[in-house]
This record gives sequence, C-alpha cells and structure tokens, in this order.
Amino acid sequence: MPSINDYMTINEAADKWEVSAQTIRSKLNHSIVGQSTIDAYILQGKVKAYQKKGGKNKEWIIAEEVMEEWFGRRSLTNNDALNSLSHACDVIFAESNRMYDDWVLAERESPEYWALDSAMGECLDFGNKMRQLYNEIRPEGSPGYKMGFLRINDSEDEEDENFFTSP
Repeated sequence: MPSINDYMTINEAADKWEVSAQTIRSKLNHSIVGQSTIDAYILQGKVKAYQKKGGKNKEWIIAEEVMEEWFGRRSLTNNDALNSLSHACDVIFAESNRMYDDWVLAERESPEYWALDSAMGECLDFGNKMRQLYNEIRPEGSPGYKMGFLRINDSEDEEDENFFTSP
C-alpha cells in the first residue's frame, strides 16, 4: 500500500518537478486526455479529485508514480539529499549504539567481541563519512549534522573526540 508521502498536491508536484501547475492540470483535463484516461488513474488510486458543491475547480492529489510517468524521474534537490543523508546517519548511529551495547556485554577477547568490534568500527567509519558529506553539501549558514558517532579507544575507554564534533 502506498504511503501518504507518495502523494502530493498539484502545486507540490509542480515545485518538485519544476513544471507549471497548469501543465499538470492539463494532464488531468478530460477534454485533453480523455475521460477514460482520468477514470483509469482514479480507479488505480493514482489520482484523486475533490470538488466542493457548486465549486468550479477541482482540487487534485496525484501519486509520484504518475508524475514520473509523465515527466520522468525528478532530480533530487540538495534538501532531498540532505534529508536522506540525515536519516541514514540516524540509522547508522542507532545501529552502532546497538552494537556497542552488545560489545560491552560480550566476553572480552571472544570471537563475538572481535566481530562486534570490527563491525562497529566499520559502521562508525561509514557513518562519519556520511556525516562529513552531509556537512559539506549543507546550505551555507545552516547547522551541521548534530549527531556524532561514538568510538571507544580500547586501551583507555575514552571517547575519540573527533567523532563528536560537527564542523
């Protein structure tokens, strides 16, 4: 089942695909594309219209799938990329915390301990590279990615301060 995020208003779709709202409305005009085309989209759950009683204009919501069919895949904006990177960093940070909890409980020097140690290190390194990328492409003046990645210095159990700073 599609998510609510897979649907948008005509104006939102116009902004995302950088086409005019009128161009999209014309694709939903039965006198231009035919009523059977509109009906098919409605039956498939790809578009929905609402018109107030006595109103002249319909308000539409449209599936991203239809916009891609009509106008191709849209280019990601910096904001889209930043949101995706931020989400990925959050997921990686949560996973590294889970691994850290397991690592603390693992018997020292056991195979599980070393496997977790290695996986956690790789996860943290990757997460920090993503955080660094996020901070490089963020708009000037906006805050950096706030969540750092914890890394334990095995010999002294101290935090490596490089993993908590945001440029």
